Amino acid sequence: MNGPALKPPPGVKPDFSEFTSRNSLAHGVFSASIVVSTILVGLQIYSRVKCYRKFAIEEGIAVAALGCFAIFVYYLWKINNTVGIFTHQWNLQLKTMPTFLYNVSAASATYGVVIMLIKAGILLHWARVFVPAGIHNKFWWTCHIILWINAVFYTITVIIEIFGCTPRHKIWTPWVPGKCLDMAEVILASSFVNFFSDLIILLVPQMVVWKLQLPLRKKLGIAGLFAMGLFATVGAGFRMKSAFAFAKDPDMSYTISELGLWCFAEMVPGFFLLSLPCLPILFKTSPLLQRTFVAIRSLTGRSKNSSRERPTRTSSALRARIKPRRDPDADLFTDTHRSSRTFIPLTDVETSKSGMER
Repeated sequence: MNGPALKPPPGVKPDFSEFTSRNSLAHGVFSASIVVSTILVGLQIYSRVKCYRKFAIEEGIAVAALGCFAIFVYYLWKINNTVGIFTHQWNLQLKTMPTFLYNVSAASATYGVVIMLIKAGILLHWARVFVPAGIHNKFWWTCHIILWINAVFYTITVIIEIFGCTPRHKIWTPWVPGKCLDMAEVILASSFVNFFSDLIILLVPQMVVWKLQLPLRKKLGIAGLFAMGLFATVGAGFRMKSAFAFAKDPDMSYTISELGLWCFAEMVPGFFLLSLPCLPILFKTSPLLQRTFVAIRSLTGRSKNSSRERPTRTSSALRARIKPRRDPDADLFTDTHRSSRTFIPLTDVETSKSGMER
């Protein structure tokens, strides 16, 4: 049990102290991810309380996703503190593998729950934003069908990852008698489905945005906001690439490191998308955020213009444009053909028949 957990390549001598070399990188990623995600969910909840005076199911899902994300980070933190990241398995002693494999199994199952909740919250939010209350059109059905397909898939995946071995403790003590499913293949299949579901979720809102009766500049701005999902899709794509390496390379402790880090690149943008519909409303009803934005823009104006009067005019114009709306339930879309101070709710935005067919 004191020997290496994997036979080293020819000419390589195991070094059991090597695992401490990159801990700071992982700690930085873990800390930044949990802080950013917590801020995003906190802003989402605050905007609900301030503007709506009530909670929707999406806020409950966001809190549950954040809690599970914290558990995911906890298990990766334990992995980092016991074996480190990008540590070759021949530099680990065999006696450390049960703890390592247990934490990997727990983190993998928790990841599935986090992604399932994030996608469910995003799709429910988009169905609320783009579809008037009580209407079940093509977009509404598309969101709900994708939601339930993801829910069923991730539920099955999590169950397999938890109970994929008989006896169950064979997952983290692979040398005991018993049988197991090929967990590497399960992770590979999961990453494949996950990438394509991310891609579909990225494209779904674009179908509606480009059919809104709004100026091109406004469409580009709205489409750009929802295109933040591209970061999550890229993260899922690289995670799928890492899953291929994990499935085929016996050096598990090394390949799992890259796989785990790409999970953060997918989940943190997911939290941004989950909170996205609430952030514009919060900005337009928060004097503190308005003053901060005006101050930043004024400083930018001073750096670009030699005249001292221009920033003042810019600031006044910005104060007029970001005047809070009277209706907190109004959507983030505005009608630029009217006065810049007038905002319209989503239900006032007309769409083409093909975009919002009932």
